[in-house]
Amino acid sequence: MKTEHSHLLRMVMLAMLVAIGVVISPILRIEGMCPTAHFINIVCSVLLGPWYSLLCATLIGIIRMMMMGIPPLALTGAVFGAFLSGVFYRASGGKIICAVLGEIFGTGIIGSLVSYPVMAILMGRGGLTAFYYTPMFLAATTMGGTVAWFFLKTLSQAGVLAEFQRNLGAKVYDKKVRKSKEQNRLTKPLIHCITNPISIHDCANIVLASGARPIMAEHPLEVAEITSTAQVLALNLGNITDARMEAMPIALKTAVQKRNSGAS
Repeated sequence: MKTEHSHLLRMVMLAMLVAIGVVISPILRIEGMCPTAHFINIVCSVLLGPWYSLLCATLIGIIRMMMMGIPPLALTGAVFGAFLSGVFYRASGGKIICAVLGEIFGTGIIGSLVSYPVMAILMGRGGLTAFYYTPMFLAATTMGGTVAWFFLKTLSQAGVLAEFQRNLGAKVYDKKVRKSKEQNRLTKPLIHCITNPISIHDCANIVLASGARPIMAEHPLEVAEITSTAQVLALNLGNITDARMEAMPIALKTAVQKRNSGAS
């Protein structure tokens, strides 16, 4: 069930990135330069991986060629960098700067060299040399890569990037998140959740996925004892009932007394 949910989220994220990539592609664009395309490539690589990024770049390129009259540069100037961005990111163990470098190398070097025969031979464009597109591609990837780096770094520092990756079923490279999860697996803290029937299964699964142990006791006569043995208390006021309304203050009071006493 979780795998199916993650797959659905990946498809939705892919569709969103394709749509955004097409819409923002005219920004700062001249032939041989489309900085926003490289921004999308890097973000997709970090969130979804190299194959999804390759698919995203291909779909954006095809749509731009069909609907906007863009030459094949829409593909040659995107697909190589999109794939290598994801490869470099994974090979480096999740370094965002490596995702940017993969985009710069894949598009700025490989893509620019491939663009020459495509435009000169297939499209009949004259006056071109092998490195004609290289300066423009390097400039565009550097611009888009810089924006992507700041954007993803901000998400990473806020802890949002790891959350996105986890929900999408991608590998989480954030060391702090991995260390916390590993610590939970070793210590297996008991998490006492007083919640409602709507979210009870999700809460339990989230706690289990983090490596901890959930307990969902909510009867007023048992919550004090349960909370006194738990390491964490989580309360959800949604869809409240009289029994939970009575149990929550008891559990909260127990948790506060436990914290003040210094017990773990």
